[in-house]
Amino acid sequence: MTTFDMITSPPDHLKPLADAINNRYFTIDTADLIVVHQWIDFNPTIVTYALSGDEVVGFFNIIPLTTECGALFEKQAIKEEDLCVEHILPAEARRFAQYAYLAAVAIADTTRYRDRQCAAALMATMADHFLNGYDLNYLKRIFVNPTTFNGNSLVRKLGLRPIVAHKKPLKGNDIYTLEITPETVKSLRAASKRYGRFVGETPWRDGTSA
Repeated sequence: MTTFDMITSPPDHLKPLADAINNRYFTIDTADLIVVHQWIDFNPTIVTYALSGDEVVGFFNIIPLTTECGALFEKQAIKEEDLCVEHILPAEARRFAQYAYLAAVAIADTTRYRDRQCAAALMATMADHFLNGYDLNYLKRIFVNPTTFNGNSLVRKLGLRPIVAHKKPLKGNDIYTLEITPETVKSLRAASKRYGRFVGETPWRDGTSA
């Protein structure tokens, strides 16, 4: 079994590998990669990379939103392409966020068994990120705007559901949301326990946070 080390700031020699996955994921249907780098420069803790040795295998982006931005997502008045630094809380305020946005979960190659193990490791680490990086007494909702069939499938497995029951036209938003309830917290803990065996070093476990 392969385990993956999770880091929030890759060393310089790994940054080209991290950028390669970013370039593959962030397309015309999502945020612009230049803007994504602005997010990360403002708050480096929004991105967590999965390493296997000296290879970057995958990553996820979870963004703590301002209360005003969260309200816009509730109304479907904003989507990922509109997110800018002004909508994001700094790292030191993350624990008090009422809303968060899951911008991306990506792995290098879904056909390889090792990378499917990485997907499980990312699931566990995302759960730990919410459990230990946020104060769940404050966090109300998680949002995501999936752009692919696999993305829709994944967010449904995580328990997110569309804000509206019927899919909007192609040019409209398709925002999914998950309310933070005792049942949600229980599910996050179950995911952490179930897939945690695939995680090596991580900044998000055991009550610690990056």
